[in-house]
Amino acid sequence: MIRYGVLLLLSLSGAAGQQPIIYPGGVVNAASLAPAGTPGSAVAPGSLVSIFGANLANVTMAADGTPLPLVLGGTSVTVGGIPAPLLFVSPGQINAQIPWGVVVIFSDPVAVTVTTAAGVSQPAQVRVTSSGLGIFTLDGSGCGRGAVQNVDADGTVSLNSPENSAEPDGIVTLWGTGLTTVYSKPPDGEPAPSDPPTESYMVPGAYLYDTPTGVRWGGLAPFLVGVAQFNVWLRPLFEGCAVPLRVSLLGSMSQPVPVSIRRGGGACVDPPPDSYGSLTWTRAVTIGSTTTTRETFAAEFPRAVNLRLPAYTEPVGEHGLPPSETPECAWTQPAVVDAGALMIMAPGVFSQVVARGAGGKYEVALPPGTIRSGRFSVTSPGGAGVGSFRTEVHAPDPITVTSEFSPDTVFGTAPVTVAWSGGSPDSLVQVAIYSNYYGQRRRLSQVVRASAGQVVFGFPPYGLSIPWGSRLEIVVRQMAPAPGTFEASGLTLGGRHTVVYEVRFTDLHRW
Repeated sequence: MIRYGVLLLLSLSGAAGQQPIIYPGGVVNAASLAPAGTPGSAVAPGSLVSIFGANLANVTMAADGTPLPLVLGGTSVTVGGIPAPLLFVSPGQINAQIPWGVVVIFSDPVAVTVTTAAGVSQPAQVRVTSSGLGIFTLDGSGCGRGAVQNVDADGTVSLNSPENSAEPDGIVTLWGTGLTTVYSKPPDGEPAPSDPPTESYMVPGAYLYDTPTGVRWGGLAPFLVGVAQFNVWLRPLFEGCAVPLRVSLLGSMSQPVPVSIRRGGGACVDPPPDSYGSLTWTRAVTIGSTTTTRETFAAEFPRAVNLRLPAYTEPVGEHGLPPSETPECAWTQPAVVDAGALMIMAPGVFSQVVARGAGGKYEVALPPGTIRSGRFSVTSPGGAGVGSFRTEVHAPDPITVTSEFSPDTVFGTAPVTVAWSGGSPDSLVQVAIYSNYYGQRRRLSQVVRASAGQVVFGFPPYGLSIPWGSRLEIVVRQMAPAPGTFEASGLTLGGRHTVVYEVRFTDLHRW
């Protein structure tokens, strides 16, 4: 059965007679339940949302049919002033549909309120987007096995699981929410028709890992309210027990869900895992209400099926991309292996032994002035998962950022120039502007050689739009033109060794 988010049946005691409260960040995509700013967190007109808070209802009650009611157990919800159809209410959670008529305005949030006999909640400001895809999970957590069905050549369907894998080059059906690009929208609170089904006029994208695959059909699921259906072709490139699959449309990317894939079907079998090493020396200066400098050494040795060594940096040029976000679901995180205690040496006479820490990662704070131009080395005796190695890397001469951005600097429509002087001329400098607008994060980024001396960002009509009212950060990151590399037994992808200088300006705004 399709589950509309987690149905938390909380105690009723103390709820009656108290004003309803929506928790900060408490309005989320009902399929992914993802916190704002992470994959799958967007919400859109017609989609299903879960509202978390206190005193949201005096009873626990689910709608007993369609069309869905606008008042359930004495509780009602408005989104942008429009009454929202209700699937479920309880003191701690409400599941509702965002009305199709909510207007999407990129620069303005939408107010969500809950009303009970005790009064009206303070409005929660929610960013409603033109597409807000999330995939339902079988355990209702947003992080478990996806609501995914294998579709056989004869049309029969069965639940995808580690014991019942899908065929490479086959079709699976995903169930989610947040699909807005449909030819005919059913009335609020009413199920989508089956004859004919409500089809999307834009073909969604789908990805196995980061590799595009195909969506053969996308539309609203017949007989259900606010639920989307995606029939996805599995490009025959990957097999395994938890191949991450996600869908996207109009810049909205769902959270990944694990799908089992094996030629011939049946119980899944994971291919041998890959692994790599990452060694990073970082000097980070943060300029905001106060200025702080932190110097660190960090290392990790992840291992996972179909693991890939991340790109060293973006290519030279301008990039308009959402920022990289690490999904919070535990199954997406690779295991880490042991390389033994690491001996690190920095320019001069500084040396230190770094032990493997909690979570399997290595990290240590370094004395001020440790990270500067010169040669750094790391030596490992080897551990349970990695053989012995020794590697060196040369840090470039650091640049000096000459642009000044004080806290509460306000940017309008004029171009923003970030300038610097000095530094090894062939080193790479990445300058990024990060925006945060009610949990929706975006990024403008440019990568140049240090010899360029500056980058200039133009707001619309050039570059990625950043909404008015956003909080901003400007990050200047410098590194050598190529990383140091090393090899060790157990690291199928080898290792990377680099030094990073970073300057971060915080507490900036765009008005």
